[in-house]
Parts: sequence; structure tokens; C-alpha cells
Amino acid sequence: MKKEAKERVQYLLPLGEKMRGIDSVSSQLKSDEMQIIEKALGCKRHEITEITILKKGMTNRSFLFTVNDSKYLVRIPGEGTDRLINRKQEAEVFRTIRGLNLCDNPIYIAPENGFKITKYLDGVRACNVDDMKDLKRCMDKLRYFHNLHLTVDHTFDIFEQIDFYEMLLEGDSSAYQDYKKTKDNVLSLRPFIDGLEKDWCLAHIDAVPDNFLFYTPIGENEEWLQLTDWEYSGMQDPHVDLAMFCIYSLYNKQQCDMLINIYFRDNCNQKTRAKIYCYIAVCGLLWSNWCEYKRKLGVEFGEYSLRQYYYAKDFYRYAIELIKCCEEEETHIAKRAIIMAAGIGKRMQPLTCEIPKPLVRVNGVRMIDTVVKGLRENGITEIYVVIGHLKEQFYDLPTQYPGLHLIANPYYDTCNNISSLYVAREYLGDCIILDGDQIIYNTAILNPHFNLSGYNAVWCEGKTDEWLMDVEDGRVKSCSRTGGSHGWQLYSISRWTLEDGKKLRQHLEEEFESGNHQIYWDDVGMFCHFDDFVLGIYEMQDTDVVEIDGLDELVAIDHDYESYLYGKKDMSKLEEYGVINEK
Repeated sequence: MKKEAKERVQYLLPLGEKMRGIDSVSSQLKSDEMQIIEKALGCKRHEITEITILKKGMTNRSFLFTVNDSKYLVRIPGEGTDRLINRKQEAEVFRTIRGLNLCDNPIYIAPENGFKITKYLDGVRACNVDDMKDLKRCMDKLRYFHNLHLTVDHTFDIFEQIDFYEMLLEGDSSAYQDYKKTKDNVLSLRPFIDGLEKDWCLAHIDAVPDNFLFYTPIGENEEWLQLTDWEYSGMQDPHVDLAMFCIYSLYNKQQCDMLINIYFRDNCNQKTRAKIYCYIAVCGLLWSNWCEYKRKLGVEFGEYSLRQYYYAKDFYRYAIELIKCCEEEETHIAKRAIIMAAGIGKRMQPLTCEIPKPLVRVNGVRMIDTVVKGLRENGITEIYVVIGHLKEQFYDLPTQYPGLHLIANPYYDTCNNISSLYVAREYLGDCIILDGDQIIYNTAILNPHFNLSGYNAVWCEGKTDEWLMDVEDGRVKSCSRTGGSHGWQLYSISRWTLEDGKKLRQHLEEEFESGNHQIYWDDVGMFCHFDDFVLGIYEMQDTDVVEIDGLDELVAIDHDYESYLYGKKDMSKLEEYGVINEK
């Protein structure tokens, strides 16, 4: 791998382009370019000194220069770039990402031609594709960017771009004799790609290791990281960025899988992995065409261009193999839901002495309403609510929500919540199980489609006392009751296949009927009989759902309950919500 990384650097330098010092005539900026610098920085011509060419990249020329002891970089678009990049769109991207800790803001950028001036960062280095620590930091930065879900008014369509680069060749034949067959194969992957749901947002498109810059600001002890070169950015499936990183790094299939696992924290499902394989093939063809156009202009990329073409051929084959495996996987649909709502809610007393916790209104909305409505938005209308504490207050729910049924738990005040699932056990299988005392902010996390039984989870980088799962290749390998760090925090939203539902029911009966009444029902599958299940996880963000455990957490969201936090029951509040009647 180290040999490949060394070769990669050589491929990326066009023939004859080496670092040149200030003595080289070719390193000097043109007169009109100097005028732009003067105007942008408010300086005189003689103050622009130490002009040095840094590199001639695939798209641009870059110069370093000094003005009044401050160093700057100027980017000048290369030959034919005006046909490849829309500079107005690039300027829009910079406006969109400004202030988001992704990169330094340009001091000057010209939307009409792409001339750009930025502050020079001393001691910058690019990502080392052989260093796991570097890769993790880069994927963390990329995931942070994607999770911002930014939007712009333009799209980078990888299939349209393939045809566009072909058009730029103006009828010249490809250098590859089997190009037509390779292109047909790659384009045949499109129906699979288009058939998958995507988290469409602003993608970088050129998220290659050389565009992840590490540097140490003056006065800091640790390296910072920014993502540079946003020329091709546009709306796209963000997973295209992973494909670009892989092919630029000249990764083999094993190394591509490694990078995918780092980005997804070992929780990439087979369909998503197959889709990324497709993108690697498509992007390989895309940049192979790009290299052919640049060669037409006299810029040769040698072995790099050939490597891109090989990605189109090889990863087409890998994608087809994995797509076939995905088609053989059984997809399950949650047809019903079981909502646990029988608990006493001791940590929210005295409020829950008069109202069941799921019926507590948070900013005017009952918690259980967010759960039921979220289920119904996802087509799940067969809903079973297990009730116990102050159960009479739930009796109106079936009228409000057709298809909702109540199940009384007579053991709620003497047993843990294993008793609630025990009394609803006949409805296990092809189901989703969740608590009624949580607030659902993003109903997409209740999607009924799933492949494996398992839990919704949130990645936890820091320390937590909550249940924390260790995941490998999308499968739960173990779970810690006492928490930890760098793991997947389990949330009380789970899906169960028909087969696993039958096993869960059997084990529930074994445990409960043998007198094991003081465990959580989740203990049954996660600890008591873990080896009988293959569990996965369904990633979500910690802002998608809020689990309120105590009064302090409730008050943090709804200040109307502050009086309860200090032990003063506000009966008028309960009367206002219609929970109790005036005596």
C-alpha cells in the first residue's frame, strides 16, 4: 500500500511540472493578475514579493506570495477550466459554507473566472492515506459536513458529466478500445442507484485526500483540519465523496471497504456498500473521461488516467456481485407497533402522581402523540399500547387513533417492563417496539422497512452511562450496560422480524414465568439469549428523539414545569391540560 501511495503522488504531477523557485520566469504572475491582487489586498505592486509557484494541479495553477510580511495563495484556473467548472456556482458554495468550520473563507473570489485569493496556512500537510488516525479525522470531518445537510441551487450529476466530458472530445475516439462496453456496463448500474433512498445534500465531489489539509495554527498545540477546493461541489448523494476519496487514493477493494467502515463506524449495510461500489465505477469512468479531455488540451496524467479507467471496470464487477447478494436478502416490514406506557414514572414525581408519564404535555403536546403520529406517518396503524399506571387516562386514545388498541398490564407496579412486553407477546414479529414517554422529532427514524432485527442507535464519541453497543460490519457484537465511549448508544426503538419475534416471545415466557420479573425486556434479547439473535442497528441523530427521564430534563425543555422541580405541585397546570377536574 505504501508503494501505491508513493506512486499516486507521482501520477498526480503532470509531466515536466516540478516545484520552481522565484528565479523561474514561469513562476511570475501576469500583469492583470497582479492588478487583481493589488485591488483585493489594497497594496502596491512593489509590496507583492516572494512570488513562488506551488504546484500546477489538475485544474488550476497556485502561487504563493507575500504582502507586508503576510503570506497569501492565489489560484488561477488552468487551461480549459472555464468549460469544466461554473465559477458562479463555486462562489455560491463558498457563501453557503461560510462560518461552518469547514475551510478558511476566501479573501477574494471572482465568480466570473474563478480567480481566488486566500490566506496562506503555514506547515500544511495533506491526508496520509496510509495513516489510520488521519483517515478517521478526515472521515469525521466529511461526516460532519454531510450531516449539516446544506443546500445550493445547483446539482453535480455524475451521469450527465460523463456525457459532457465525452462531448468536449468533439468526436475524438477514446484511447481505450473497449470503452463503449465499459461505459455500457457502468451505466447499467444506474437503475440500482436510482432505486435507493438517498440523503440528498451538498456534496464536495472532489473530496480527495489532497484536499484534506492538516495544519497547526500559531498558538495551538494540535493540528486542525479543513476541507479545501470546492470547485465541483453541488447537490448529490454525499456517498459519492467516499468514492472519490477511494479512487484518488488508488485504494484496492479491501482498502475501499476499510474507508467505508471508518466513515460508517462499522455500520454500513450491504445495499449502501453496493451503491458506493457503483459510485466508484461511475466516478472512475467520469474522471477517466476528464483526463482524456485534458490530454486533448496537452495536459497528460499518464498512469493516473489508466487507473481511473480500471476502477470503472473492476468496481462494476464488484458492484454486480454485491447487488446480487442484496437482492437475495429478505426485506422485512414492521406491520404493527407495541408502545410501552405502563410505568409509574418515579423520576418525574410528583407530576406523574396525577398523570401517566406518556401523557405529559411538553410544550403543549403529549409525548405519546408524537410517537403515535410518527408511526402513522410511516403507515403503521395497528398499534398496541400497554397501560398500567393511571390507565383510565388512556381510554380515549382508541377513539382519537383508529387502529390503536389498549392492553392492560396487571403487573406494572410490581415488575419491571419485561411484564409489559410479556402481556403483549402475541403481537411480536414484524413489529416495532418503542416507549410512549419519548418525543419523536424526526419521524423518519420509525421507517418500517428493515433487514435485521435491532435497535435505533446514536454514535457516542464521548463518555456515556447508557447502554452502549459494539458493532462490526453492521452487526451488534456486544453491549455494555454501564456505557463507555466510542460506541453506539442504544435507544428504546427496535424492530423485530417474524422469526425473531417468535424467538423473543418464547424467551420472554421462559424468563417471566420462571420468576425473572425485575429485568428490562431488552435484557432478554441483548443479554439473556444474545446468541439466539443476529441484531443490527439503525443509525439516527441524537436530535431525532428525546427521552425524558427526570424532572430536570423535562424542565430543560419546558420551563412551565419548574415548580415541580422545586417540589411545588401546580394543580392549575394539570387542570389547564384537562388531566384532572376541579373538585
